[in-house]
Amino acid sequence: MDVLQIDHSKLARDEPLLYRELQGVCTLCPNKRDCSLDLLDGFAGMRWDEWWLYCPNSAMLTTIGALQKCRHPAQYNSASSFSRLRLSDE
Repeated sequence: MDVLQIDHSKLARDEPLLYRELQGVCTLCPNKRDCSLDLLDGFAGMRWDEWWLYCPNSAMLTTIGALQKCRHPAQYNSASSFSRLRLSDE
């Protein structure tokens, strides 16, 4: 998560179910050896470009990283705020 600039403390605090799901997927992952080697190596070289090919959490981690980097306007700081938006009937 650090490599993707994901604040894992914030994620665990704000989205505990998602955080536990990510942990569960990692626990059951058949590619732990590749992941461990890449994490130890700091994703040096070509492996940085290939981690998403073997990681079952790659799509979710990439999305979380992108969302955490975005700054939402104050009125849209939660999912419930977005769900209240309606398209105008013009």
